[in-house]
Amino acid sequence: MGNWQIWWWMVGLSVACGGGKSGPTATLPGAVDATVDTSVGALDALDVTLHAVDASADASASAVGQPGLRRESFGVWDRSGYQTVAKYPFTRGQEYSAVWSTVNPAQGSFDWTALDAQLAFADTQNEHMNVQISPIGGAKGSTVPAWIFATGVPKATDGTFTYGHYLNPGYKAAFSDMVQALAKHLRQGVAPALRARIAFVRCDTGATGDEAPYEEPDLLVPKELQISNKDWQSFRLWAFETYRHAFQDGPGPMIPLLFQDIENTGYPVEWEWVRSHVLGGFGAKYGGQVRGHHLSESQAVPQAFKAVALDPAMHFFSRNEMDQTWSKPFFQLNIRLNMYWAAVEQLHAGMSIWDITQSCLERTAVDGLQSDFEFFNKWAGQVDATTAGGGFCILHEGLDASDIVKFPVAAYGNLPANKGSKQRYVAICKAYAGQGAQMDDVDSATKGQVAQRDNQNGFNDAGWKIVPGNYERFITQLQPDTTSKGLWRINGPLTSASHRYDRFARRFDHAAGMDTLRFDVQDQLLASPGQRLQLTVDYLDRGTGQFALQYDALGDNHKTAFTVTKSNSNTWKTKTVEVTDWVCGNHGPNGADLMLVNLDADDDIFHGIEVVKLADVTVGVVGKGAATARSNATTYAPVVGTFMEGQRLELAVAPEPGWVFTGWSGDLSGINPRLFLFPTRTTQVTAHFALAGP
Repeated sequence: MGNWQIWWWMVGLSVACGGGKSGPTATLPGAVDATVDTSVGALDALDVTLHAVDASADASASAVGQPGLRRESFGVWDRSGYQTVAKYPFTRGQEYSAVWSTVNPAQGSFDWTALDAQLAFADTQNEHMNVQISPIGGAKGSTVPAWIFATGVPKATDGTFTYGHYLNPGYKAAFSDMVQALAKHLRQGVAPALRARIAFVRCDTGATGDEAPYEEPDLLVPKELQISNKDWQSFRLWAFETYRHAFQDGPGPMIPLLFQDIENTGYPVEWEWVRSHVLGGFGAKYGGQVRGHHLSESQAVPQAFKAVALDPAMHFFSRNEMDQTWSKPFFQLNIRLNMYWAAVEQLHAGMSIWDITQSCLERTAVDGLQSDFEFFNKWAGQVDATTAGGGFCILHEGLDASDIVKFPVAAYGNLPANKGSKQRYVAICKAYAGQGAQMDDVDSATKGQVAQRDNQNGFNDAGWKIVPGNYERFITQLQPDTTSKGLWRINGPLTSASHRYDRFARRFDHAAGMDTLRFDVQDQLLASPGQRLQLTVDYLDRGTGQFALQYDALGDNHKTAFTVTKSNSNTWKTKTVEVTDWVCGNHGPNGADLMLVNLDADDDIFHGIEVVKLADVTVGVVGKGAATARSNATTYAPVVGTFMEGQRLELAVAPEPGWVFTGWSGDLSGINPRLFLFPTRTTQVTAHFALAGP
């Protein structure tokens, strides 16, 4: 395909990290492999055999032949479905979600009418779609398919839902039949054009889209249907294999699978099983910890998934939703600021899909959210350094109260280092009060992320196991805490009118000798010497001092790209420059590729730094017709100019009357009039039109 990368990705890797509720978990140490007998006759005797993983597991995991998510699907999705791209041009896919009882109203009877209708709608929008069938969920009083109780499956209720007993052979047989029917329909029953719209299928095993068996287990009646952690783990692995076999064995194209609660930091058995067995593509849902910023345990998500998400050999993808969190008290303190930092935290963890619920989408214009969604779109698909269009480093310091090395117990009031230690959070922030740190709602800091998202009523600068450093994609600040000062609430108290950059920043500290911020750019990102690079710095225009951006260049390892003289407007500003003589081979001072340098005693304040690789694009026409390209809400006609390398461009053609489109040539081929294209350094494409026949 020449200089264009066209990603027809049908095989996938996507991962789901902890949901809203905590169900039974495995705590076995070390890496293990789980082998599951999934024959229906052996269901009651299901046994999970654990043994040490050898190198073959790694070899199998890396042998997945194609990336998990097609590149055009990375970004913001429509969680509720049926929203048009004309209304929300930043959306790139949509979710279909149903409960088991709806699609399986009687034994052996399946209704895929609604699914097929939404697939057809997704096709009209040139979007992809995921499919999720939850065992139980929806309104209070809902039930699993009622007909299964007539087959002898025991019934249980917790006052919210009516469940079948998961471990009962009859339940498993009915569940397996549903999964197999869904797979047969999607892999063999729908038209090929619609089948190609399926991005992945989600493997749900428990209640309401979470991976616990019951919504209110303490209220379960009868009590004897409670399920032990060990038995629930075995059931989940059985369900995993049921989905794997249905969607990745046998006739029809393999379809990637999305899982939840499989992160290796909390579910090592599940992680190793999926990694070793689901070779036709798998993935994960990220948890509510990153559905905001500075929520408890938020660091667990990048710890579990960031390295995997940015490893091209893994081809991993992931998803998280924006549910009603946007409408809760904390988000409403400053919705645009909070939406931006939620996007940043999720990008830092390598998240692929941000699934936005309809009520939130409807606030896009009113609350000014489109730029936040487009920011997520810009970076979500840039996960392989060799093909990515650039990188960023957004400056931040998180005061993680669980870190007893940075915050020794003895130095902070001898207060216990646990999540419930309110005064420890206060003591830590007091030490950084001169840099703006404080606790607005210390009670919420002691809670889990669900309670925080529902009830927190202020901003907290210290938290429990929060991200401690900068938010990054391929650009890393060298020794951030000893070369710069973290800042919070940069322009004073945070209000509904505060700029989103007012939340966090870093600055020089001239008095302490901190006059240079140094950055390393990942080597694989910059592989085309002489390519135009766009270097961008976001800074606060406070004071009248000067600073410079320097870079490792040919013949000068600290060449000045630009110098800024501030004008004391006290507004956030952006400075951009293009360079071509870069080397970025770690030849700068202390091994740096990029440097922000203080030129006086003024302690300049920065939000972040960004590198973008530029591509020259020309889409020409032969015959009579037009070719256009769309990126989010912007349409380019004609398509000639400079774009970010790897930028998602949706091409469209419009023949004049009496003419027909016949195909593409140059760095693109084929006859599909609605392709998604991702330019490299120099790209030339021609759309061909011919006179229509008689």
